[in-house]
Amino acid sequence: MKLDTPEMRLTYRKGSRRVEKAIVSGNGPGGRVEVRLQGGADFQMHGIGYGHPRYGHGAWRGALDLQAERFDTAGTDVTIPANAHIQSLVSAELHLPDGRTETGRGVLEQLLIGAHAPSGFTGLFDPA
Repeated sequence: MKLDTPEMRLTYRKGSRRVEKAIVSGNGPGGRVEVRLQGGADFQMHGIGYGHPRYGHGAWRGALDLQAERFDTAGTDVTIPANAHIQSLVSAELHLPDGRTETGRGVLEQLLIGAHAPSGFTGLFDPA
């Protein structure tokens, strides 16, 4: 469904650029539509090579190169660039103009870099 006059409101987890809650809304053919996302568990994209200094995603390392790395996700510093790119498992609610609400689960991919006045970000990776 195509939405006119889209709006997005984001709430960030304290001390990070990770979205805790997102509300996306707009006008659909039958009226106002709103999608509410509530953040949950995070998947570190550098764990599959994105932004990784040694095991970069899509880099050719020969015909057969098997590597592994372990890191403590509970102790992850969320303010460093290597940890900026994540996918967050979210709970989702779709509120339709006729009053119906649909619920489900999804993934919200996130990589927030740079200044963004509405969010209060002034530097490349400064946290909320």
